[in-house]
Amino acid sequence: MIRGGDGGKKILYHLRTPGTGAEGVHTRGIVNSFRNNGCQVDFIWISGEGDPTARAGSNPYRASEKRSLLERLVSMVPGFIFALMEFCYNFWAIFRMRGAVRNNNYNFIYERHFFFSFGSGHIARRYGIPLVLEVNELSGFERVRKNYFSALARRCERYIFRRAELISVVSQFLKDTILERYPEISPEKIHVIPNGVEEEFFSRRLEGDRIRKELGLEGKKVFGFVGFLVPVSSWHSLDWFLPIFIESVAAHPDAVIMFVGGGPGKAGLEEAGRNRGFRDRMIFAGHVPNREVPHYIDAMDIGIIPHSNRYRSPIKMFEYAAAGKVLLAPAREPIEMVVGGIQNQY
Repeated sequence: MIRGGDGGKKILYHLRTPGTGAEGVHTRGIVNSFRNNGCQVDFIWISGEGDPTARAGSNPYRASEKRSLLERLVSMVPGFIFALMEFCYNFWAIFRMRGAVRNNNYNFIYERHFFFSFGSGHIARRYGIPLVLEVNELSGFERVRKNYFSALARRCERYIFRRAELISVVSQFLKDTILERYPEISPEKIHVIPNGVEEEFFSRRLEGDRIRKELGLEGKKVFGFVGFLVPVSSWHSLDWFLPIFIESVAAHPDAVIMFVGGGPGKAGLEEAGRNRGFRDRMIFAGHVPNREVPHYIDAMDIGIIPHSNRYRSPIKMFEYAAAGKVLLAPAREPIEMVVGGIQNQY
């Protein structure tokens, strides 16, 4: 358990992931908000040491990044074994949470929900502590790893949802799906709260001109993408988006595309660009420190979200908007809900 903050309400924050990538950015934003409101936040998480918010935005595909032995082993195991490990993780979490709640008077437990989770529901009921669940996806939904034991995952889901005091979801689709699957869950305890952008994003001086100069983008119309280059067709769908993009802008020599982020999908994108004679108009900035990302967004003219599923609320959408960039994105309900809300303010 890691302790942070002083005074005010005491919160036990539970997450099973390493806290990297966009999920780490989201976790950092939530925790910073708690702390800024005078709350003390203690953590129980899979890596067990350090503050998970310090890893926000770090690249989960970067081989040189120091990872724990458990993280390295997990990346190598077959999918069905990984699913069993997800389920069995609950028993370790129950042991850790039991020790934490016996020694601290927590106001509530906050969990970034994950597949097969039930441990925090058990602890919340056993010790009479309110449980708040942040739900970003549901069992059976598409993810990078293949789904296994979906029936068991749903049983865990029903168990913990019934024991939660409040459920926060990022899209109306998620709320509707929960109510359809589990009609005994009260609609009043499910709240739709889209993602957002940290206030700090607006207070710093952005240096897009510097990035343009460093990358030779002066005088160019820069389309930009921020995210990890995952070789899964249905995730960001860069593999099908890029050929369409190239065909659309090929006649405009000043149009270029910049990818901010690393990952194993880079080679495939480079090959697609070379095959279409477009490779010299593709800029791969690589993985950059999370605090530098706003400067790269500032260097763009248009921010790209090639694909989004029906339930996600893309963090990059809010970052593009905060930097005042034109957004090119699919007409998905979670995106239209936010974009429509922004437009109605003007």
